[in-house]
Amino acid sequence: VLGLTEEDVEEAAFSVSMMNVQSYGLAIVKPADGKEAAVTEGLQTFIDGQKAAQENYLADQYEIALSARLETLDDGTVVMVMCEGQDTVFDAIVSAIEAA
Repeated sequence: VLGLTEEDVEEAAFSVSMMNVQSYGLAIVKPADGKEAAVTEGLQTFIDGQKAAQENYLADQYEIALSARLETLDDGTVVMVMCEGQDTVFDAIVSAIEAA
Protein backbone atom coordinates (compact mmCIF):
# COMPACT_ATOMS: atom_id res chain seq x y z
CA VAL A 1 0.00 0.00 0.00
CA LEU A 2 2.81 2.45 0.86
CA GLY A 3 5.20 1.28 -1.83
CA LEU A 4 7.74 -0.06 0.67
CA THR A 5 9.41 -3.45 0.79
CA GLU A 6 10.76 -5.29 3.81
CA GLU A 7 14.29 -4.59 2.54
CA ASP A 8 13.64 -0.82 2.50
CA VAL A 9 12.73 -0.57 6.18
CA GLU A 10 14.61 -1.04 9.44
CA GLU A 11 11.62 0.02 11.58
CA ALA A 12 8.22 1.45 10.73
CA ALA A 13 4.86 2.44 12.12
CA PHE A 14 2.02 3.44 9.89
CA SER A 15 -1.71 3.89 9.60
CA VAL A 16 -3.59 4.37 6.34
CA SER A 17 -7.16 4.45 5.15
CA MET A 18 -7.91 1.40 3.05
CA MET A 19 -11.03 3.09 1.67
CA ASN A 20 -10.78 5.80 -0.97
CA VAL A 21 -13.32 8.03 0.76
CA GLN A 22 -10.71 9.93 2.73
CA SER A 23 -7.12 11.03 2.30
CA TYR A 24 -5.46 9.65 5.38
CA GLY A 25 -2.03 8.24 6.00
CA LEU A 26 0.61 8.42 8.69
CA ALA A 27 4.02 6.79 8.40
CA ILE A 28 7.13 6.94 10.54
CA VAL A 29 9.91 5.00 8.85
CA LYS A 30 13.52 4.35 9.76
CA PRO A 31 14.97 3.36 6.36
CA ALA A 32 17.44 0.50 6.04
CA ASP A 33 20.99 1.53 5.11
CA GLY A 34 21.00 3.22 1.72
CA LYS A 35 17.21 3.03 1.33
CA GLU A 36 16.13 6.58 2.24
CA ALA A 37 15.43 7.41 -1.42
CA ALA A 38 13.35 4.23 -1.89
CA VAL A 39 11.32 5.01 1.25
CA THR A 40 10.75 8.63 0.28
CA GLU A 41 9.82 7.63 -3.26
CA GLY A 42 7.38 4.98 -2.06
CA LEU A 43 5.65 7.38 0.32
CA GLN A 44 5.52 10.13 -2.31
CA THR A 45 3.90 7.65 -4.70
CA PHE A 46 1.26 6.95 -2.04
CA ILE A 47 0.60 10.71 -1.66
CA ASP A 48 0.41 11.18 -5.43
CA GLY A 49 -2.04 8.29 -5.68
CA GLN A 50 -4.29 9.89 -3.08
CA LYS A 51 -4.15 13.21 -4.94
CA ALA A 52 -5.16 11.49 -8.18
CA ALA A 53 -7.93 9.49 -6.49
CA GLN A 54 -9.51 12.56 -4.89
CA GLU A 55 -8.87 15.27 -7.50
CA ASN A 56 -12.26 14.90 -9.21
CA TYR A 57 -14.03 13.08 -6.41
CA LEU A 58 -13.95 14.79 -3.00
CA ALA A 59 -12.61 18.35 -2.98
CA ASP A 60 -11.99 18.44 0.78
CA GLN A 61 -10.03 15.18 0.68
CA TYR A 62 -8.05 16.41 -2.34
CA GLU A 63 -6.99 19.46 -0.30
CA ILE A 64 -5.81 17.17 2.51
CA ALA A 65 -3.76 15.13 0.02
CA LEU A 66 -2.28 18.32 -1.44
CA SER A 67 -1.23 19.45 2.04
CA ALA A 68 0.46 16.16 2.98
CA ARG A 69 3.87 16.48 4.61
CA LEU A 70 6.76 14.18 3.79
CA GLU A 71 10.05 15.04 5.46
CA THR A 72 13.27 13.40 6.57
CA LEU A 73 14.34 14.29 10.10
CA ASP A 74 17.94 14.90 11.15
CA ASP A 75 18.24 11.33 12.47
CA GLY A 76 17.17 9.90 9.09
CA THR A 77 13.60 9.03 10.09
CA VAL A 78 11.13 9.68 7.27
CA VAL A 79 7.77 11.05 8.40
CA MET A 80 4.64 11.27 6.23
CA VAL A 81 1.49 12.93 7.53
CA MET A 82 -1.66 13.19 5.43
CA CYS A 83 -4.72 14.04 7.49
CA GLU A 84 -6.75 16.96 8.75
CA GLY A 85 -4.56 19.25 10.85
CA GLN A 86 -1.42 17.76 9.31
CA ASP A 87 0.90 20.45 10.67
CA THR A 88 -0.24 19.90 14.27
CA VAL A 89 -0.01 16.12 13.89
CA PHE A 90 3.41 16.35 12.21
CA ASP A 91 4.77 18.61 14.98
CA ALA A 92 3.46 16.26 17.68
CA ILE A 93 5.10 13.24 16.01
CA VAL A 94 8.42 15.04 15.62
CA SER A 95 8.31 16.23 19.25
CA ALA A 96 7.68 12.67 20.45
CA ILE A 97 10.54 11.30 18.32
CA GLU A 98 12.94 13.96 19.55
CA ALA A 99 11.93 13.36 23.18
CA ALA A 100 12.60 9.61 22.93
